[in-house]
Amino acid sequence: MYSALLGCLAVGAVIFASARLPLYDLSIHLVASPHTPPSLFEVVPMILVVLIAVCVVGVVVLGALLFKKKKLHTRDFCIALGLVLVVPISSYLLTHYYQSHERFIHVQGFLVDPLTKQQYSGVDAVVGDTALHIGQGSAVAFDAVGTKHGITLTHKDFYRRLILLPQAFSGKSSTIYLSASFFNTLVSVIDSESRGKYDRIYEQLPAELKSEKPMADYFTAYDPIFDVADLSDQEVVIASIIPKSELLVDGFSNRLHDAYEVTVYKHYRQATYILVADSTGVWHVVR
Repeated sequence: MYSALLGCLAVGAVIFASARLPLYDLSIHLVASPHTPPSLFEVVPMILVVLIAVCVVGVVVLGALLFKKKKLHTRDFCIALGLVLVVPISSYLLTHYYQSHERFIHVQGFLVDPLTKQQYSGVDAVVGDTALHIGQGSAVAFDAVGTKHGITLTHKDFYRRLILLPQAFSGKSSTIYLSASFFNTLVSVIDSESRGKYDRIYEQLPAELKSEKPMADYFTAYDPIFDVADLSDQEVVIASIIPKSELLVDGFSNRLHDAYEVTVYKHYRQATYILVADSTGVWHVVR
C-alpha cells in the first residue's frame, strides 16, 4: 500500500516537474538554428528533468525494496515522502529562476522583399525603449534583444504586429525576408485557422498542390495551433524565416520553388507555414 502510494506521488512529481520546466528556448533554437549546437543554458531544463526523474525512480525502487523486506516503517516512509515532495518544490524554484532569467543577443540584419529581392523599408522596429525606423539602406540592429520578447516590427500595411525572435538572425549580418503582402497572407491564414474556416485555407493553396488532394484529405493531417481565443491577438510571433530554393511538402509530389519556411510560435507550441508566390506575385500558404 505504501509502495503504491509512493509510486503515485513520484509519478505526479515527475509530471509536475516536466510540465513546469520550460523548454521554449531550446525548441526555438533547434528550429531556427538547426546546425548550431544549443548552449548549455538551453539544455539545462532537459538535464534537470532527467535528473529529477532518476531521483524519483530511485525513491520508488527504495520504497518497494523496503516494503518487500517489511522494513518500511513510518520513519522510512516519512523520509521517502519528504524526498518526493522536495521534487516539485525544487522544480518550482528552478523554473521561477529560469523564467525570470532572459538572455540578450546582439542582432543585425537587413529586411528584404522576398519577391523583388530588394531591401524592404518603411518598417518600425522596437526593442524596449529603443525604436528604429528602417529606411532604404538601414539595417535592423540592436545590441541586446531578449530571447523571450524579440523585436516588435510594425508597418502601415501590416495587419498585425510582428514579433521577430532574435533566433531568426544568424551570423553577424542576416537577411530577413519580409513584406506586407508576404506577412499579411500568413496572418490571413492564421485568422482563418482561428475561425475554423478551413475551406478558405484550402482555397488559397497553390494550384499544383490543390489539384493533388481534395479538401477532406488535406485536413486529415492538419494540426491547428490557433483557435477562436486567438482572434483578439494583435501580434504574431515568428522564430525563423528560412528560404528554400526547392521544397517537397509532405504528402505531395509536386515540388515548390523559391519557398519560405516560417516558424510561428503560440506560447509553447509551434507550427511551420510554407509561403510560396505564383507567377502573378500572389502569395500562398501551405501547412
